[in-house]
Amino acid sequence: MNVVDVRRTAAELPAAWGSLLLGQVGSAGVKVLRMDGRPLPPESHDAAEALLVVEGELRLVVDGVEVDVRAGEMCIVQAGVVHAVNSGSRGTLVIVEDISSASWSPTQVQAQAQAQAQSQRTAIPNGLSPAGSRRVSPLSRSTTVMPFQ
Repeated sequence: MNVVDVRRTAAELPAAWGSLLLGQVGSAGVKVLRMDGRPLPPESHDAAEALLVVEGELRLVVDGVEVDVRAGEMCIVQAGVVHAVNSGSRGTLVIVEDISSASWSPTQVQAQAQAQAQSQRTAIPNGLSPAGSRRVSPLSRSTTVMPFQ
């Protein structure tokens, strides 16, 4: 079993809000990104996603409702729900989402993951295939924020 230092990986990303796919389990991708306080425009997606705040705070607007997700909390954003990131969101965010329709190949994903792991001296977990793309789903119709225990 290999361990990935999620906080360090996020801190070493070249740009805030640019994610790195740490691995894939079935059709779900596990990504990490660094939030830097800047807002992001509204968006929605075809599949639901889970947003887990590892450290800091994610300030969202989901269907016009403000939702603050703090370290140790996870927000489930249902498919088709419009959401945006408010200014002041800072820290480390892990996103779990369906990546089965992604536009990159498994070979590209594995090559990127190996390069990232090598540069960080971080092992890639067995059975996972890293890559890098980011999609954010909308939070609204049924947005759930729950403590991660």
